[in-house]
Amino acid sequence: GSAARLAEMAADLVTRKVDVIVAVTTPAALAAKSATRSIPIVMGGVADPIGSHLDCRRLDTRPHPT
Repeated sequence: GSAARLAEMAADLVTRKVDVIVAVTTPAALAAKSATRSIPIVMGGVADPIGSHLDCRRLDTRPHPT
């Protein structure tokens, strides 16, 4: 899927007010991170979360992908 489609899907999940978002690729995790600051994001299949700027433990205003 394209990055635009991933962004649309992430926005849809935010609109549905899901409790958690599960992202299984780096592009999906990035789309989820861009879509929300309040819904937790669980990641799998992300090879370099720090290099991809997905490690948010140091930021108090962002969700904490795990």
